[in-house]
Amino acid sequence: MGHRLHFLLRMTYKNIIRYRLRGILMFFSFTMLLVTLFLGFSMGDFSRAYYTEGPVNTYAPYDLTMGVNANSNTRYFSIRSLMEADTEGVIEAIVPFFEVSTMASNNDGTRAYVTSLSSTLDALRSVTNGIPSNLATLGDHEVIITRTLATSLDLSVGSTLAINVGNAGADYNVSLIIEDNRLFKGDTLFLNKASSIRMFISAISPELSGLPDVFFTNIHNRVYLASIDGKHDEALALLSSLDAYQSLEIKDTVNMEAIDQLVRRSTSVFNVIFWIMVATVIFVMQTTFLLFFEEKRQTFAVTSLLGGKPGFSYLAVVLETSVYFLVALFGSTYLSNLVFRSGISATGRTFDFAIPDDAILKGVIIALLVFSSVATLNLMRMPSDQLIRLSKPENGHSKGHIKGSIILFLGALLVYITVNLIIFDESVLIEAVLILVMGLSLLRVASVFVASRLQKTGKKPLLGLFMRVLISKKAFSRWLSVMMISVLSIFLLVQTHHHISQKIDRIEEEFVIDFALLNIMNRYSETATEIAQRDDIDISKKAMVLNNVTLSGRVETLSWMYAIEDNAIDQFFDFDISDDLINALEQDERLVILLPMRYRDLLGYDLGDVILFDLTPRSQSVEMTIVGFFAKEIGDTAFTNLRLFDSFDDLSDNAILINAKDDCDQLKDALIDTYAPSLVYVLDFEDAFEAKQTEISQALSYVTLVLGVMIGCFVLAVVVHTILLFEASKQNISRLMVLGVSKGKAQGLVILEKAVFLVLIFIISGVALVLLVGLVSPLVIYFNDYELMQFSNIAFVRGMLIALPVYAISVVVFLGMLGRTHPSDVLRISQ
Repeated sequence: MGHRLHFLLRMTYKNIIRYRLRGILMFFSFTMLLVTLFLGFSMGDFSRAYYTEGPVNTYAPYDLTMGVNANSNTRYFSIRSLMEADTEGVIEAIVPFFEVSTMASNNDGTRAYVTSLSSTLDALRSVTNGIPSNLATLGDHEVIITRTLATSLDLSVGSTLAINVGNAGADYNVSLIIEDNRLFKGDTLFLNKASSIRMFISAISPELSGLPDVFFTNIHNRVYLASIDGKHDEALALLSSLDAYQSLEIKDTVNMEAIDQLVRRSTSVFNVIFWIMVATVIFVMQTTFLLFFEEKRQTFAVTSLLGGKPGFSYLAVVLETSVYFLVALFGSTYLSNLVFRSGISATGRTFDFAIPDDAILKGVIIALLVFSSVATLNLMRMPSDQLIRLSKPENGHSKGHIKGSIILFLGALLVYITVNLIIFDESVLIEAVLILVMGLSLLRVASVFVASRLQKTGKKPLLGLFMRVLISKKAFSRWLSVMMISVLSIFLLVQTHHHISQKIDRIEEEFVIDFALLNIMNRYSETATEIAQRDDIDISKKAMVLNNVTLSGRVETLSWMYAIEDNAIDQFFDFDISDDLINALEQDERLVILLPMRYRDLLGYDLGDVILFDLTPRSQSVEMTIVGFFAKEIGDTAFTNLRLFDSFDDLSDNAILINAKDDCDQLKDALIDTYAPSLVYVLDFEDAFEAKQTEISQALSYVTLVLGVMIGCFVLAVVVHTILLFEASKQNISRLMVLGVSKGKAQGLVILEKAVFLVLIFIISGVALVLLVGLVSPLVIYFNDYELMQFSNIAFVRGMLIALPVYAISVVVFLGMLGRTHPSDVLRISQ
């Protein structure tokens, strides 16, 4: 046993040293597959870490929040009931605030919307770091601000900051500037609640301004709570049971279900492309393994002839492969983590992330399954009665191989047509596979046909002969397949990159609205009249605007739900909604809704279905009848006729939509001057788009990095298979050179034949791309999301520009090896 093991180890060592090219090939193959698998399997975890990093750092250790909601008329509440409740053993910390979004300005008149937090210094210490321990009190006219606010308004310690609320206002001296962290960040300031609460309450509810100070002691509008470990559900149930808070929003500070929805939406297209990439990389890898076993088949045959058992040969393969696999495993793990670190830097975040253990395990299992499957199949294909034949070098393809490709193409085409005629749920997956099969088989047939025509027509007989020499080798078939798969993959990756980069432009084009006045708590009708009479406003409409409306019993959330006066949807939005659908919102006998396409294609709703939404966090579900669907880049907007029903007076019209006549900036300043003191928020949709654009740009930076790594993997595959192609065909090329074809002529023929193959690859890959892109949107549904992806000519051209250098690398490698070849030496060695 010891001698046998020693022999196996010695044989493995000799094989690794002698067949260095094969070793490099195996190492790169395993690395390419593992990196692709690691990046793909980790994408969801990376996105989840990206989206949870901010909330967790912001709110920890407070896992629950209770407060007012923008979709209800409640603006404040008393915490007396909470403080008197029995929270012992369930809740360990309660931190109340009064939060108001208002306008602040410096001495130069520069203004900014700010979030004002009012409470005690101890409460502020609970939600942020950097408050000096020796700071015991904060004066009535002192304010603490963040570094961000200090920078935006050019403030320093001792500067004066003016805050105007309604008819009241006060000047505050900046007593402390702290670095943004946890809950206290962005354009945020802190005031002593005891001295500032009357100012805010008077603006929200003027009728309360005359009440004594003791009334305001327990008044807050936001409370952060930390439940005891393991008592989260009990704490949530306790808060929900208190009668005084039935109209309030009680929720987790970090909503993991909402984050999971964000993860699905941000990774859906990538996941589809990732699995296509996995399929293509597995294909590339299995062709590499086939070549690996073809090189070994002579060794297997000789071993068997000398009395060795198949198990011995299999064990030899396992030992040798294990070396390549382990080196590739360490290399691919390091490379993947390097990609993640670079991706985190590209997104502007600072969180730590490493490949999850389950992602590594899944990647290793898939890689080993692919290799073991190929290994087993190859060993089973070597019966003892053919050992002598196997011990001899194998020649090229037979004519039957081309006939097989023709039959395969025609069969796949027939099935593809049948599948398109008989539509069923899984057809899209079958179609994707059939498209790849048709493309590969057609490319092989087209290559043989073009070579034959060139040789027989007499126009380029030598070129045709040269192409036939290459085509005769099995290595060519695999090179051609790898080349097409690589080009098609690059096309798909570039289409994905283009889709993501253009998403923000398409989102912005969907809106033709300039501003919205929100948070109008008093004088709504008077304000709407004033707005309508302004000369600098082109159009304005009353509207009911609800935020973050949840589909009952599900995580699916509508960021915006609009009910617009006169159904003036087309004046503020550029959706493809017919007049008939808009007119359907005018009915007042039942509640109806227009929904984005994702509700039909992903969630399975249809016209006439009744759908339930929770309009406010604590309200009962409201039934609405679906009267239509419309296409939208991100399915987060809907239109209803809620404002026609008196039963929803508690929601009522709460916003005014505005389009400027001329200068948007000038109108924005005028609106802020007039209405910000009354706590009315002027929402600039351009600013909202910029924030969304920043988020998508950060995600795009990471996606670009990942796609670049994947393209790099395909470059390695192309180089390796080009080397193998040359090694397989150099004998025939040398014979042509001995018969009179000069080395320069041979290199020229290489360039010509590679140009012919390039045209064929681009044409067939382009057709396959058009068909595959059309399947991306249906495929995304399998990942529980909806994405509207379409073929782009611009992206296709960019894909060709990227694929050309990759293909050129193949040509350069082939020419370089040909230039160093000496025909006489090659033929002498072969003999």
